[in-house]
Amino acid sequence: MSKKARNLLLGAGAVVLLTGVLIILLLTMPESDPNASQTETSSLSVSLMNKPLDAVETVSVQNTRDTFTVRRIGENLWMADGLENTRPDNTMYSYLAEYSAVITASRLIEESPEDLKKYGLDVPQAHVDISYTDGDSISLSIGGKAPADGGYYVQVNDESTVYLIVGSRMNRFLGTRYDYVSTTVMPMSSTGTAEVTITGIEVRRDDLEKPIILEAASDEEASVSPYNASTLNMVSPLNALVNPSNLSSYLSYVYVNGLSATDIAAIVDGSDPATLAPYGLDTPQAEVLYTLEDGQTDRICVGDEILDADGNSTEKYYVYKEGIDVVYIFQKDSLPWLTMTPKDIMSTVILTPYIDYVDTITLELGDKTYTMVLSETGENLAVTINGSPVDADKFRTYFQLLISAPAEDIYLEPHDGAEVARLTYHYRDPQFDDDVLVFSELEERKLLVSFNGVNGFVIRSQYIDHLATESEKILNNQEVNLNW
Repeated sequence: MSKKARNLLLGAGAVVLLTGVLIILLLTMPESDPNASQTETSSLSVSLMNKPLDAVETVSVQNTRDTFTVRRIGENLWMADGLENTRPDNTMYSYLAEYSAVITASRLIEESPEDLKKYGLDVPQAHVDISYTDGDSISLSIGGKAPADGGYYVQVNDESTVYLIVGSRMNRFLGTRYDYVSTTVMPMSSTGTAEVTITGIEVRRDDLEKPIILEAASDEEASVSPYNASTLNMVSPLNALVNPSNLSSYLSYVYVNGLSATDIAAIVDGSDPATLAPYGLDTPQAEVLYTLEDGQTDRICVGDEILDADGNSTEKYYVYKEGIDVVYIFQKDSLPWLTMTPKDIMSTVILTPYIDYVDTITLELGDKTYTMVLSETGENLAVTINGSPVDADKFRTYFQLLISAPAEDIYLEPHDGAEVARLTYHYRDPQFDDDVLVFSELEERKLLVSFNGVNGFVIRSQYIDHLATESEKILNNQEVNLNW
């Protein structure tokens, strides 16, 4: 055997021997603790207080930003003094109680320090007094922050010992009472749909000559116009149907999506206008009032715009909801009623009467008059125009043309333009008043439409031109074209 081969065999044997020894050692060693490092760290920790969460009675905080006391008001419920008329952020209260119930230092720093200044404890940034339901109590003095975000230096009661406590557990004691006020002004629906019935909405604003007022459609209106999907009609500044989709986007969404602020500006006494005045909320520039079926009202006011140090717009406003003693801060784009107009929510359809409720329709168009008598309803509909019978299906198509005059704008000023057409609906039920639409000249290729004597709608004159053509067709029992 060569020397090289002999050396290889000896080396291999040594490896086998060492491997065997290693296996024996591993098998006979005690099982390692998977939490060894954690045990080592926890062995340095010091328990300063350990109570059940619901044992926290009061927490009094005095720091460089605020002074306030939080009290236990029920099982796992707390409230800061002076915030009784606010909407609480119960999650934040629970954090405060949790960090007050169990107080553990990550380690002891120094037992009898000669220089408290290096720990920021010569003038602590916060003092906290905590009492418990069993009569125990503890006081904390919170100093400076340790390097590398290691936590805060803390002294307990009147002891000189300095401890280090994790920063996240001390931050609750360094904030303000505003931290415990929810920024939710109106909660989100749990079902994804409005859980209340709105019976009225009123929007008032400095730049509106008349308020925008929506009221619940009466039984009469709902019967006459069942095609209108909205349960609210506009009654000011004009009588108009409401587009339900736009109504949701601009107004009623608050009962589905909720309403939340970006921040809290102040706690106020809502019954005292003087406390609202610094925010322009004693005489708000805009307000919206919701009336609900159960008689409850929700009033939301928009005050002054918030300007930056140079006087420039921040696109933020002060907002107050009646009944909650909080001034909130909102982004402008969260306040659609601050800029909305009647046009934004009204339907483009002026009137949608139900054909079975109509007894007679009179169309006066130039020098011609078309008197339409509907003598039957439903599948038995029978119609005559100027005494001559017309096909019921053709008339149903024509009826769709009659009720499809599309409003493109609103016009509320007095106007004496020449009348070009008048459309009158007379209903079978005598308790229903006639509905009258009058079309008059406004400007080139535009007509003004008054509804029951009140100006309000602008349509294109092309509609009347097309209606004149199709009225002759239906009079002669011909097919009607809806497109124009």
